[in-house]
Amino acid sequence: MLPSYNTRSAAGGGCLDDVDEGLTACGRALIREMNAVGMVADGSHCGARTGLDMCEVSQQPAIYSHSCMRAVWDHPRDITDEQAKACAATGGGVGITGVGIFLGPNVVDIDALVRHIDRAVDLVGPDRVGLLTDRLPVRPGDFKALLEESPELFPECYTRRGADRVPAAGGPADRRTRAVRPGIPRRRRRRHPGRHLPPRRRAGVALARTTPTTSRPRRRKDESRYARFRHPAEP
Repeated sequence: MLPSYNTRSAAGGGCLDDVDEGLTACGRALIREMNAVGMVADGSHCGARTGLDMCEVSQQPAIYSHSCMRAVWDHPRDITDEQAKACAATGGGVGITGVGIFLGPNVVDIDALVRHIDRAVDLVGPDRVGLLTDRLPVRPGDFKALLEESPELFPECYTRRGADRVPAAGGPADRRTRAVRPGIPRRRRRRHPGRHLPPRRRAGVALARTTPTTSRPRRRKDESRYARFRHPAEP
């Protein structure tokens, strides 16, 4: 979960704020509570100062799930080298995203993606860098198979680290996710067998329907309410 999304929240500053004062007291309490219940703190969309504070406060691995490197392309949604290093120091990692406006001048190509991956890997190592395209889900097993069957499709700059560096299920990213959860008790809610029934029916008393029921027309979700949450690259 993200403490903030692009602009300031009660927890901290966003990447589009002119001034980012970092995590608030509420935000620090939020990160501690997330650690306690086994939620992963995510600094993507947060301001740089807020992201650094998040990594300082968190006692569990934190992540930047879908962010690019600001040293490669100066965009407020991209993260600084300092942010990447602070995140890796918690035991977490950075997921490079494939959105054009974060990779470069709104052009999505493999070379731009590789430049951001290389920068992140040079800073924190290959085990702390992954791919979260923010567009198309890619299963590591399918990617490995394609790489082995059709190596000519991939430029040398993309494969020089070797196919064995492609993370698989159960790899470092999965282990980091599990590292946040050990010791967290899983409590199951005990439901009363008749909880969904009115009180008198729980006691075994059948209620006669005295008035006809009328069905109300379903309200359609007002999509305009969520327009501000859409990604800048989406229509």
